Amino acid sequence: EVGIIHRDIKPENIMVRSRDGIVKLLDFGVAKLTPSPSADIDTEATTKALLRTDPAVIIGTVSYMSPEQARGLKIDTRTDIFSLGVVAYEMVAGRRPFEAPTAGEVLAAVLDEIEPPPLARFSREVPRELEHIISKSLRKDPEKRYQTIKDMLIDLKDLRSELELQAQLRRSGPVEVRESGVIEKEEMTGAETVHMQVGKTRAESPPHPTSSAEYIVNQVKQRRRGAAITLVLLLAGAV
Repeated sequence: EVGIIHRDIKPENIMVRSRDGIVKLLDFGVAKLTPSPSADIDTEATTKALLRTDPAVIIGTVSYMSPEQARGLKIDTRTDIFSLGVVAYEMVAGRRPFEAPTAGEVLAAVLDEIEPPPLARFSREVPRELEHIISKSLRKDPEKRYQTIKDMLIDLKDLRSELELQAQLRRSGPVEVRESGVIEKEEMTGAETVHMQVGKTRAESPPHPTSSAEYIVNQVKQRRRGAAITLVLLLAGAV
């Protein structure tokens, strides 16, 4: 929002505060300030020494930098979104999206048009929506990436809300499908019964295919993956 580009988002620069779980970004030593052209300028302000970099100079950590940053091109806040996508990918897959024996080969992989391996290859229980969010943040072309961190944060919050809703439905009482075509579900409190009108269902009918929402819920049973989603959400908020 204020035009600060961190330029070195990586696990070593991320701290989770133990007492309340707040995620903090550290080490703004190579951060770049890009003030808005419309910002008011105080002509009487004291001159400050700023870190200045020449064109084509690469600053950052190779494994986590965006293609435009690796090329030494002009960058904006979307480069941090790419770096955040690398961190999120590593949190879910247990490995970075671009890996190679040497830094030069890693740099080549970042600049290459080949996309990183699908997350499902390393974690079958990852929700499809989370895979899409991380994949979009890792687009090589900045114009196809998330344009603001707020957009990414909205998608992460929507995913969390959907997972929480589906988990709540799973904790509800058993569902009974009657011949009349009415579904009755007793809530855990027993205070009310939810009636939903559906098409007539016969007892001998085959079970309906699993919906995408049910699939997501089934795939996020493991506590570790749920924690990863929450941490990615908090980290996006910090960025």
